[in-house]
Amino acid sequence: MIYKATKQKPFMIQDGYHYMVIKGKEYDLCAEHAQNMWAGEKTSNVSSTQYNRGCCNSTEDPTKAERIGTLGEMAVGKLFGWEINLNYQKFGDNYDFLVNDWKIDVKTATRNYGATLVKRESHTGHIYPLTNDIYICCYMSRERKQQAIIAICGFETKENMENYTTTPARRGKHKNIELPFSKIQDITKIKDVLNNR
Repeated sequence: MIYKATKQKPFMIQDGYHYMVIKGKEYDLCAEHAQNMWAGEKTSNVSSTQYNRGCCNSTEDPTKAERIGTLGEMAVGKLFGWEINLNYQKFGDNYDFLVNDWKIDVKTATRNYGATLVKRESHTGHIYPLTNDIYICCYMSRERKQQAIIAICGFETKENMENYTTTPARRGKHKNIELPFSKIQDITKIKDVLNNR
């Protein structure tokens, strides 16, 4: 299913973060999609150095990581009026949005860590390519009773990310590019980038 989000202003802007509310039908769509994602089919009996299902998933909430990721996509879709792809895709998707030939990935953390992490190097030294042109950084501000508040913190381009150094993961033996919210580009500037191709 392709869901066309109605463009909506954030209910609050604070410190440059745009806070979007996801509730009702839109929350239900995200929760349902999370249960049907390919990531949920992977087994969890892998070591901490391998790619696996979201590490915040638990027996009480087995699709938490997938739901939070989809809620982040819904928030961004609502902010800009973009279509959200809620179709099942074996082996996952290559990007979350395609706008003016720019591939966009939305990264949504479970809480505010002050930065977004993008996996860049495996524990064996294999370099993962940056496959998207733009990475939008978000976090879950609050979730309760089938309502979520997502903070959209900003974005960074692949070109700029090539200049970031990798840092050891906080969990696991791989390395990430760390995108501090204080250094990334303001989300309101994304239209200038998207129209510059």
